[in-house]
Amino acid sequence: MNNFSIDNLSHSCNYDNKKITFIEWLNIGIELIKLNYLSDALFAFEKGLKENPSYMPLLLKKAEVLQKLNKIDDAIVLYKNILKIEVNKQSLFNLGILYFLKKNYKCSIHYYSKLIDLGLEDPKVLYNYALALEENNNLKEAYLCYNSILKKDPSFEIAWFNKGLLAVELGYIDEGIECFTKVILISNNNYDAWFNRGYLYSIKEDFDDALYDFFKSIELNKSYYKSYEEIGYIYLQMGFLNDALKYFEKSISLCRNPDSLFGKYYCLKKMNKINEANIILKEICDIDPHYKKLKDNY
Repeated sequence: MNNFSIDNLSHSCNYDNKKITFIEWLNIGIELIKLNYLSDALFAFEKGLKENPSYMPLLLKKAEVLQKLNKIDDAIVLYKNILKIEVNKQSLFNLGILYFLKKNYKCSIHYYSKLIDLGLEDPKVLYNYALALEENNNLKEAYLCYNSILKKDPSFEIAWFNKGLLAVELGYIDEGIECFTKVILISNNNYDAWFNRGYLYSIKEDFDDALYDFFKSIELNKSYYKSYEEIGYIYLQMGFLNDALKYFEKSISLCRNPDSLFGKYYCLKKMNKINEANIILKEICDIDPHYKKLKDNY
């Protein structure tokens, strides 16, 4: 840096008397980012841009720092201005991220689409694109996007997991089972995947496989209340009321949630313990009044 060392800089340093070129300001700013002096880095890049307002590395680094400082709107404006000078993948990618953070999913999709049109089909880009499509309720497009991701990277665990969740939402039960099986093969200790596959088996009334998966998820995470709850509902369907009640109570001890409470209510009602059942029903309805109507169907 032409005898100008980063050691000369501090959080309150006065740069004005230094005769520094815009390239040196760029290098200073990069070093300041490494030290997490983001405001000072922004200052350095702005100083460099005074000397050379269209120097692309400075513009991109300034936008990067604005993004890191959570100045989202300022970063968006700068990235858009950069694109007027030169279409580049970094700006398109970051605009996709920034609009996603603002929950403007249509704009996020727009910039990821432009990036893909430029031929960049990196799994990370496609993954972010799929997330934006999901949030914008373009579910089938998102599902197809996950297919593309997994063709490129079959070991992309979170993509398999999200595809599985999406398959459930689209009613593709067998495909969902396949996806969560892939997750389990990649990461055998993913208790969420064991739970979700078990839940899909229970929908198919394959109770043996469902119970196996729910018990496996509990083995991996003993505080995973949803698995106890689903075990309770399976035992309830099988007519094992005492076993069902035991698992509903265990779930409730971990998280006093209305679904487990409703399972306990229904067990007690089936066991003809009406007073106890009504006490539980009152608690459920206080949490979520719609259960008052639901209980009439049971």
